[in-house]
Amino acid sequence: MVYVHVKAPDVKGHDNDPFEKAKAIEMFDQMVGLLLSSYLKMCIWL
Repeated sequence: MVYVHVKAPDVKGHDNDPFEKAKAIEMFDQMVGLLLSSYLKMCIWL
């Protein structure tokens, strides 16, 4: 299990900007997906 705290959604939540908060979470989710995909491709070659 990994816990990551990303400040961008937190800030947007405090700014009462739910759409930007959702956008920040979606962008983080995409980034994690790209990192995981790259990692899995790398593991195939090991």
